[in-house]
Amino acid sequence: MIEFKKKLKTHKDIDKELNESKGEGKMFKAWIGNLGKYNEGELVGEWLEFPCDEEEFEACLKRIGIGSTDEFGDPYEEYFVADYDSDFGYGELGEYPSYEELNEFGEKCEELENLVNSIIEGSVFSKKDTKYMSL
Repeated sequence: MIEFKKKLKTHKDIDKELNESKGEGKMFKAWIGNLGKYNEGELVGEWLEFPCDEEEFEACLKRIGIGSTDEFGDPYEEYFVADYDSDFGYGELGEYPSYEELNEFGEKCEELENLVNSIIEGSVFSKKDTKYMSL
């Protein structure tokens, strides 16, 4: 029988955490979790916005216990992604994307956001194009 050391977060807790983190942030977020802790029955992780620099990503991994050791001295080495938040979906990233894949997708989301904002503002068209389309 598994004994839980902490109260596990429910999907409602995670949704609340996500809603509190929304706002003027980036267009793509991922919930990064500690796979070893998860396998022990403890949900440990946090939302991280992408793109981000490698130091920010490494700091997130450290905060969720990647690199620390369990009670037997074995290190927690692996992370997983339990959820994504993006207005543009999340493609085929899955549960085990690399830092590079997450960052690349975050950059693509920013490009799409900039394009959408340009279209809405009407700045994507030059003056000669406005005779065909005005926004």
